[in-house]
Amino acid sequence: MEDVTGKHPVTLAVVQMDCALGDVEGNLASIAHYSRAAAELGADLVVFPECATTGYFVAERLTELAEPPDGHSSRRLSEIARTNRIHLAIGLIITEEGRFYDAQTLHGPDGRLLAFIDRRKRPFGQTPHQPDLIVANFTELAATLA
Repeated sequence: MEDVTGKHPVTLAVVQMDCALGDVEGNLASIAHYSRAAAELGADLVVFPECATTGYFVAERLTELAEPPDGHSSRRLSEIARTNRIHLAIGLIITEEGRFYDAQTLHGPDGRLLAFIDRRKRPFGQTPHQPDLIVANFTELAATLA
């Protein structure tokens, strides 16, 4: 549906959920639930917090909970986005080459990973001195939202 300017309005849902510490499967189930609810309410883009899959304060369990960028959680998030035909933006902890990173992913309504924002300059638990400059393919995001 177009608004009076002739543009497609984007409906955004922001989810602030209780991310259970260390319960990846439970958190993924909650993400699926809230994504479905947001889609049913007409959301085009659903945004979840950082560490949504693992919960916060997982420093003691990083080696157990962090996943590679193409790991189980990322594949499941793509499936959730595809099932609900939404864009899904979500934060998770990744591991590569023995290091851990706070990352943000954007999954498209076709299940493709549209953007992976990797904070390699900011390993997990390290406070930045200046904000990250993030460049993602927003042209593709805008095209799929239109």
